[in-house]
Amino acid sequence: MPTRELITLTGCLAALGLFLAGCAPAAAPAPAPGRQASQSPAAAPPKGAPTPEPRPLTPKPATGAPSPSPKTVAQHGGHLPLPSPSDPPNLDIHALGVATLFAPIGGVYNGLLQYDQSDKIVADLAERWELSPDGKVYTFHLRKSVKWHDGKPFTSADAKISLERIDQLVTLKFVTEAIDKIETPDENTLRVTLKYPQMGFLASLAHGRTLMGPKHVIEAKGDLRRDAIGTGPFKLKEYVTGVSFSGVKNSDYFMKGLPYLDSVTYYIIRDAATRLAAFRAGRVKIYGHPPANGELTPSVVEAIKKTMPQAIVRPYATQQAIGLLPNTTKAPWSDVRVRRAAFLAVDRDKGLDVVMEGVGSLGISTFVGEWALPKDEMVKMPGFRKPKDQDIAEAKRLLVEAGYPKGFSSSVLVRAAQPVYEKAATFLRDQLANIDVDLKLEVIDYAIYTDRRGKLSFDTMLVLNNVPLPDPDASLRYLSWRVGRQFSTLDDERTHELFLKQTQTADTQERKKVVWDLQQRVAESVPHILLGWIDSFIAYWPEVKNYTATGGVFMHNKLEDIWLAK
Repeated sequence: MPTRELITLTGCLAALGLFLAGCAPAAAPAPAPGRQASQSPAAAPPKGAPTPEPRPLTPKPATGAPSPSPKTVAQHGGHLPLPSPSDPPNLDIHALGVATLFAPIGGVYNGLLQYDQSDKIVADLAERWELSPDGKVYTFHLRKSVKWHDGKPFTSADAKISLERIDQLVTLKFVTEAIDKIETPDENTLRVTLKYPQMGFLASLAHGRTLMGPKHVIEAKGDLRRDAIGTGPFKLKEYVTGVSFSGVKNSDYFMKGLPYLDSVTYYIIRDAATRLAAFRAGRVKIYGHPPANGELTPSVVEAIKKTMPQAIVRPYATQQAIGLLPNTTKAPWSDVRVRRAAFLAVDRDKGLDVVMEGVGSLGISTFVGEWALPKDEMVKMPGFRKPKDQDIAEAKRLLVEAGYPKGFSSSVLVRAAQPVYEKAATFLRDQLANIDVDLKLEVIDYAIYTDRRGKLSFDTMLVLNNVPLPDPDASLRYLSWRVGRQFSTLDDERTHELFLKQTQTADTQERKKVVWDLQQRVAESVPHILLGWIDSFIAYWPEVKNYTATGGVFMHNKLEDIWLAK
């Protein structure tokens, strides 16, 4: 993850040559102890309390570079150059939800909790926590002597205002949906009282977007749009719009001995072919890392293996679901029969082959791992069953019933400079043509894309939903307008009922059943029409050590454990 200084995003090609120098790491002292070794374990919940930590989905095996063996000494020093496809609209970590911000800025900030490389919830700024017997009151004991990059102390007041901003600014509403009140008994204690027990609450706090911002900056400036002052392993050195986002080592980081790297830079390189060329030339050391993840298709992987046999290439599940977001606030997509017809018309198996070259997987909605409806159940459902003729016939009947016997014309917003977006949108256009729906592609710049999404100024749009963490609570923003706003336009009462039921169900197996019912409801109400899940690959140069390819684009962006071999 980038640090404060990693904010230099959107890359002009002219910037590529600038970051070639200085990639060789300097020799350094023996590595500091790992993060977990220096953290206090979470306090066990009192007897009878609901499970305080959500049971994550079955953990994926680590797919990144293996950790150094006991005989390998991690080296300090060096510069890590990375690519980014575009700039974020601004730098406000609480107001935005885009990977083009959270990848480069990830190393600048910390959360209260975080996921480790095994996808277990561990301490970050909160070194330990306790849960009340009724499962509704969490008490977090914060690290002492943590400083913001400008030297001011981090306190519970910073954590409080950060959670309040997250609640007010909506994009991370699933984190704060259950919060009743937030208290600060002292500078190092934060108490959060929930309206009801929430099984995914700790998972939400460990989410890579639930970051703590500085109260003194927020109050002085009114927001964080232009400021990136964190507590993380890297300080923001420079952000040049359209060029780069660079961060330098925070020598006063509370995790002593970390980070290993001296600096990190994200170069903004809008063209996918140019990003790949920069990787081949060694100008960037990792290809397929967020926010430019999902780019390595099997054909590109084969080309890399032939032309760069020294490169390390590994598969990983991106936890990204690609599909169509209909605007349910305007006709014809406000009619559930129209949405249902489009849901039925898509041949998802064909889509996996055409769009993802066979490496994706089926999905009804944004639930991952054991929480996803089993495939053997999914393939029996309308929209997934075979032969496809019966779904097409039912889709046409629904359109006639909705008053569109000859179909209709509509448009789809497509993000420019992202090949998978246009490829998926083209496939979906061809699929809907089978039921006489004429879907015209509007390929636009990312800033315009996000602006129109926020204003609901679209018929439909091609979306790549990044499921941020392995817990069902994170999926609600893609299903409900009340929580998701830009990520969903539908407000369905039954969806909320099922969500509240699953998040308060302590037994994992019972909770799973409710989550499966929730997915059945998605197939009925159709807040989105998913093509499927994208699986991809990550490629990196062999000198990059201790790198982990992870599913969620908002996780593991600090880059504090990565080091460069000579």
